Amino acid sequence: MNHLAHLLLANDDLNLLVGGFLGDFVKGRLKGERPEAIEAGIQLHRAIDQFTDFHPLVIRCRSLLPTNSRRVSGIIIDIAFDHYLACEWAQFSSIDLQTFDTETFERLLVPTMQRHFPNRALIACQAMQTRKSLLRTRDSGFIDQSLLAIGKRLRGGDQYFNFEARQSIHEALPSIQPYFREFFASLQGFVDNWREHKLSSSAAFADGSACHIDG
Repeated sequence: MNHLAHLLLANDDLNLLVGGFLGDFVKGRLKGERPEAIEAGIQLHRAIDQFTDFHPLVIRCRSLLPTNSRRVSGIIIDIAFDHYLACEWAQFSSIDLQTFDTETFERLLVPTMQRHFPNRALIACQAMQTRKSLLRTRDSGFIDQSLLAIGKRLRGGDQYFNFEARQSIHEALPSIQPYFREFFASLQGFVDNWREHKLSSSAAFADGSACHIDG
């Protein structure tokens, strides 16, 4: 999933929210360089990505894309699903999307949290705030603009995201959209279970019930 989904799924907890954003910028093993609660948000981000990549509905959606797009199918589905989420926003959030955009970046960029951002992540977050990137995810041209931008950044991207390739992708999207709502409901259930398990594990560790010492 892309930024909008990650930030919605972590939105009720500031530490998870920050970790959810940083998940695209912090790679490799987590070594305790940030507070445990923020690193939990990074872990949640990674868990969401893994769940998405291997979900049967997502695999089905990838198979519906043009054959020459299959190598970048994960990127395409992430972008498309974020757009569908924005278009159906009222089904998933009681806060309107414009308010969500404004409040989310205000929370991410509070001074006490900025120090946990790698420089590249901080610059990206500030730029997204200025552009109102979450709100713009709903725009009708969002998918095409995103694919075009990725094509310019990605090595060899022109062969996957040139005009003809993007046209073929757009022709396939109507067959993919009907799968979104069922998938996202499944993802929400996964996140709820992940958080419940994380909280119960933390509570057990805190009260010592996760440890047993003989003698």
